[in-house]
Amino acid sequence: MVYIPRKANGSTGVPRFKLYLKGGQPVQDIILDVPPINSQAAERLGYPTQKPMPLLERIIRASSNPGDLVLDPFCGCGTAVDAANRLDRRWAGIDISSFAIDLICERRMAGQRIDVEGTPFSLAAAEKLAREKPFEFESWAIMRMPGFVPNTVQVADGGVDGRSTLAVKPSDHNSRLALAQVKGGKKFVLSQLRDFLHVMESKKAALGVYVTLNPVRSRDAQAQAWKAGTVTVGAEEYPRCQLWSIAAHFEKRRPHLPTMNDPYNGKPLNQGELFA
Repeated sequence: MVYIPRKANGSTGVPRFKLYLKGGQPVQDIILDVPPINSQAAERLGYPTQKPMPLLERIIRASSNPGDLVLDPFCGCGTAVDAANRLDRRWAGIDISSFAIDLICERRMAGQRIDVEGTPFSLAAAEKLAREKPFEFESWAIMRMPGFVPNTVQVADGGVDGRSTLAVKPSDHNSRLALAQVKGGKKFVLSQLRDFLHVMESKKAALGVYVTLNPVRSRDAQAQAWKAGTVTVGAEEYPRCQLWSIAAHFEKRRPHLPTMNDPYNGKPLNQGELFA
């Protein structure tokens, strides 16, 4: 086919040759054949911005070859890095949320060896994080407890660093609210625990967890927590205020809590695992 473009004045320009391939369709930038993840989808993880796996696989196939490096700097629950891994690409994912990293390592890509940097895997590393990045440490510590999420505001938080919702309302309390406070210092201060207990009362929380780096062995502290009483959920009683430590987390001991709701999809979480 010969195409002769015309100049602005209408005169004929220099002929050019264009060859068009028969058949096929140009790649579209609107994808209509990949449905969004619904509430019953098998791949659903409960992460608010999760994308469908077929969508990410299509994008990665179209833009890379096996062996190429795929970088997702805001990887969230890891759909892109999982897709890259399945398609024999090298990959690296980055996210500010330790919840997202936990979700990838412990659920989405469970059983695979994943090198993680920036997330504590020992008490010494947790102490270092608390010392150098206290707000990041607070968020990480809060999310060691299934169902709890850190505050979006980390300054002037009123003595609350995280909160959760009990899946079942206690029979002896009118609230399903659970609160948590994190202290990253090595020295325990009794007055800070008393302040947290006052916050629990003022916010009418059903229960609370006071989190420290190392176990609190002070008898006065244990007595203060004991005075807060218990809360009954179903047929079981739980301490209304619990003292729990990051050291206990690394020993795989969790606070004794009733079932909480998943903060992202509202479904009950199994306290025996990080993700239900």
